[in-house]
Amino acid sequence: MLSLVLFLLATPTASATAQVANTLFINGESHPLRSEPLSGVPYGVKRRGEKDWSRTTACWAGYVTAWSIDDDQLWFLGTEECLGSKTLSADEVLEGITDARVVADWFSGTLVLPQGELVDYVHGGWASLYREERRIVIERGQVASDGVKQLVAPGFKGWEDIWLPGPLLLPADLAEAKQTFELVGDQKWLILQSAQPGRMLRIGPKVMDLEEGTDVPALLSTTLTEHLGAAATGSLQHRSLEERGMIAWVDRPGSDGGLVRTFAWVNRYMSSSMELALFELYLPQSAADELDVFTRQLDLPRR
Repeated sequence: MLSLVLFLLATPTASATAQVANTLFINGESHPLRSEPLSGVPYGVKRRGEKDWSRTTACWAGYVTAWSIDDDQLWFLGTEECLGSKTLSADEVLEGITDARVVADWFSGTLVLPQGELVDYVHGGWASLYREERRIVIERGQVASDGVKQLVAPGFKGWEDIWLPGPLLLPADLAEAKQTFELVGDQKWLILQSAQPGRMLRIGPKVMDLEEGTDVPALLSTTLTEHLGAAATGSLQHRSLEERGMIAWVDRPGSDGGLVRTFAWVNRYMSSSMELALFELYLPQSAADELDVFTRQLDLPRR
């Protein structure tokens, strides 16, 4: 289940191992930088590192880039050996540069600096999740804004706190959007907020472990009825997932005329072990057909 969560939430990367971050100096203090402003540089590149620089699976290139922010300007300082002390200055890396550092006036984008506690380690690229990110927006080498975004609510201790049934194939804009993580009240709902208004997935914690012989249809009905109360307006529907368990769902109106489908899921994850959990998909009225598409996907074989 944990691997499924990471599949849904991790940033895509070609690296199979978590990679060393670049370096950004602010007021003389070094920060890990999960961005690459050297991309798109208009100068020719003489070299980025040397042949004798050490390489590991955590640093396939053998080097990281080094940057600084001074007087609200982003400067390229050069490259550093990942596992050593060797460096190349900007004029040694770029053609046509005569100074040891150069203003990165070619770069417009966001510098991402992970902050706070490492909540979940992802073995690939820069996909590991930290509790916060400092985001510095750069426009043509100049600092346009600087702020901290909370990615994980204070009460969230790690993915093991959240039960996620699988496989879940989210509507494309939910799967591809940058997610905002939040836990709500005592229910410990994890919210994945789409970039498009009105779309979100709420994933609940595991409700209980079940004994063999449990009346699953009755349990699903009771769970949904108790959870929704008078809020449910549609008829409750069941679907058998054969040896993987059973799912039931009911629809209700959402905000702004949208729709909410609440699922109760019994998942048989071992020969004699079953779990019960809740999750909900919120979609605007204009995307109501996606609810049925999403629900049909739950019949697909497990990854």
